[in-house]
Amino acid sequence: MKRDGMPISQQARFEAAATEYVMAQVQTVRWNEQLALKGKAPSLPDYITVRRVAVGAPLCIVASEYDLGIDLDIDILLDPLVQALQAAVSDHVAWINDILSFPKELRLGEVLNLVCLLPIHNNPCAASGLDPAAALNGNEGGRSSFGAAACRAWEMTASRHEECVGLASRIMDSPHLSANPNMEDYVRAICSIAAGNWAWFLKCNRYIDPPATSE
Repeated sequence: MKRDGMPISQQARFEAAATEYVMAQVQTVRWNEQLALKGKAPSLPDYITVRRVAVGAPLCIVASEYDLGIDLDIDILLDPLVQALQAAVSDHVAWINDILSFPKELRLGEVLNLVCLLPIHNNPCAASGLDPAAALNGNEGGRSSFGAAACRAWEMTASRHEECVGLASRIMDSPHLSANPNMEDYVRAICSIAAGNWAWFLKCNRYIDPPATSE
């Protein structure tokens, strides 16, 4: 892949992010196969790690750097605070997606989702007995389990949002990082990915089933 005007180092990072994105999609397909054939779900930590990449936010982060017309030094990009902000933004994007897409995905029988995996993580013994259809067929236990999981997922996302705010502040308070003239624009661009994703979900109807029509 070659992009006119993209610095070589940035191009290499974009290509690496694209490769990781594809591999994360492959892993997601494998997990879905395991769920279908063996009823085996990935651990919550493993899911979060892969989902962080599969949602595509890391690619957007590199692209935002290109869009700003900057090429940050690798020592800045590898700074623990910058890395933590990138991960927090990616998780925020992924978890908002999972929470808001959960009802429709559940109706379609798709259960590789943060909300579905939280009950298993909290009670491993329930893994084999977790029936997504229960929440759809009036089963009170199923509705209660997923309802509690959705609330927990919102709490996790809210916490991640606070982490984004705190990390952005710490980056700008760091003499080493804030000395870079492009740092403020970069931090603002990264954080806008999370805000833009949230705004998009509020306006689109991708995960809203159309109303039933009478015969």
